[in-house]
Amino acid sequence: MYYRNYLLDYIIGTYLWLIVFIAILWFIIHILVAKQFESYANDKGYNGSKIFWICFFIMPLGIAMVWAMPDRKTRDVISKLNISGLKSKEEIKDSIPKCRYCGTPIKENAKYCVKCGNRIE
Repeated sequence: MYYRNYLLDYIIGTYLWLIVFIAILWFIIHILVAKQFESYANDKGYNGSKIFWICFFIMPLGIAMVWAMPDRKTRDVISKLNISGLKSKEEIKDSIPKCRYCGTPIKENAKYCVKCGNRIE
């Protein structure tokens, strides 16, 4: 019994500085990684301070969350585009100006039809 306590005291006394150093190093690495992923979350348009604490306490979960988050800034740009208002091929065909005499598609700035030669009004 006395031998076990002596061995434990010896290990803790001898390697205490190493244990403290490793704990401080682990703490610093966690802070740096959490700060980096906080900036990633801010770049994607999320609240980075919440992500910092998630990454700090539960690092693998926080890192996976940030990687999986969609980019809000890109989503806002895409939502501003009128994607639902895209025209079908038939609508595009109908919107091309045509000669009223022969029906040939004409350019917007053309003054005469290239097929029949009539003046475009």
